[in-house]
Amino acid sequence: MKVRSLKLREAHKSAATGNGSFCSILWDLQSHHLVTASSSETAISVHDSLLPSNTPKILRHHRDGVTALALSPNSTCLASGSIDHSVKLYKFPGGEFQTNITRFTLPIRVLAFNKSGSLLAAAGDDEGIKLINTIDGSIARVLKEHKGPVTGLAFDPNNEYLASIDSIGTVIFWELHSGRALHTLKGIAPDTGSDVSVMNVLSWSPDGETLAVPGLKNDVVMYDRDTAEKLFSLRGDHMKPICFLSWSPNGKYMATSSLDRQILIWDVDKKQDIDRQKFDDRICCMAWKPIGNALAVIDVMGRYGVWESVVPSSMKSPTEDIPNSRSKNSNGLLLFDEEEQEPSTSGSLSDLGEDSHGESEPPTRKRLRKQSVVDEDLNEDISDDLNLLPKAESRKKVYSNHKEYSEKGFGLKSTRTSSGTKMQQAFQPGATPVQPGKRHFLCYNVLGTITSIEHDGYSHIEIDFHDTGRGPRIPSMTDYFGFTMASLNENGSVFANPCKGEKNMSSLMYRPFSSWANNSENAKRHSIYR
Repeated sequence: MKVRSLKLREAHKSAATGNGSFCSILWDLQSHHLVTASSSETAISVHDSLLPSNTPKILRHHRDGVTALALSPNSTCLASGSIDHSVKLYKFPGGEFQTNITRFTLPIRVLAFNKSGSLLAAAGDDEGIKLINTIDGSIARVLKEHKGPVTGLAFDPNNEYLASIDSIGTVIFWELHSGRALHTLKGIAPDTGSDVSVMNVLSWSPDGETLAVPGLKNDVVMYDRDTAEKLFSLRGDHMKPICFLSWSPNGKYMATSSLDRQILIWDVDKKQDIDRQKFDDRICCMAWKPIGNALAVIDVMGRYGVWESVVPSSMKSPTEDIPNSRSKNSNGLLLFDEEEQEPSTSGSLSDLGEDSHGESEPPTRKRLRKQSVVDEDLNEDISDDLNLLPKAESRKKVYSNHKEYSEKGFGLKSTRTSSGTKMQQAFQPGATPVQPGKRHFLCYNVLGTITSIEHDGYSHIEIDFHDTGRGPRIPSMTDYFGFTMASLNENGSVFANPCKGEKNMSSLMYRPFSSWANNSENAKRHSIYR
């Protein structure tokens, strides 16, 4: 097999220690741009892939090295994570800074968008995984099971699972619908130790059937999506552990880079390598070109290049016959009625003006899930519901497409809100001005806080109930509700459905205008008990 040479060009300065840094590279959807970053620099570079000699656009918003990049599926939103503990969002390809979407207590190591772009998963050295709602920046869940820094995240293309891997080689399959850890596989990947320029990664096949994980024998091991059982492995001429892997867009091929400074290209069905390249330094990140037969690579010294004609012309193109996922666009968090909207493959942003989130149908696959635990000492019952909703960074959540969100298990309740021509006015003085895409304060009283937000011509009313503690002890609203969605009817009454505690309370209705006009702290309430 002929070994070819690929010339690399400098994108980022190498670390002062000379040992190299973890660098990232990715393509946009149309293959017009390459985005690169390095953990030794604060800059993110956006390169023109058609004119690579042009000076790249530089984004400088982090205070320390950039350790992770992710693009939303429609390539309109870029996310970056850093050693400075922050996760930031930018418009793409313009690069305009949007927001600091979250912060951690330790450096970030990995980011991943789900299929619709409505969720961003972020994780790093503090061992927790945050699922961030990109629609409004709220933290949907925090997943905590890992015992080491989380270095790899991958959303199942069918949007049923999230897979994660840490630096000590533990892989966890998370069910997005419930937030439970379905399978915990300990010690199946290499222990990368304290070298932060080497990070364990994993990746789902484009059809969502198989999860690829670096193995302990300088190989790649494939696991079944539902049972987490080992299916087969790719083992060839790598002399050291795999440090990065990437599926081709159609899932027929895989690229693997190793600590031995080689890249191997695999025919996955035949389980054999079909081409390779050697480099002067370790390749720490790769990305298949979405349109065309090419592979972008970047090494630990910050040099990048594009390997053209990766797959021989006599073989099927890596972009031919790209599979469709089973679920049209389930994002695992917000499940809606399929007949009410068209599926979309674009990602959603924190910008509420984008109508590209929340489309799906409940998954139809019912394969038997065999609980798989590799480590025999794992005795805890992972079927118990995890207390995953965070106490820190909790914010009021605005949910799209006018559907009710059930807090318990991210449930499936669906109720349409009433539409209106303009935003509901505040009930009491001191309200915030109406701003597009921002929450609008309406009132604070014995029931709690009420805010409103406009989206697609609808005025969404959001209520956070609290316990006033007045009078004899009776079940309070917080005994029954975490939060709920509500709507205004034509008579000016607010109707709210509970998200939990259905055994005792079926609904709540009150009139905000007549009762709160004179005394906002004494709202009339009417509760309907079963």
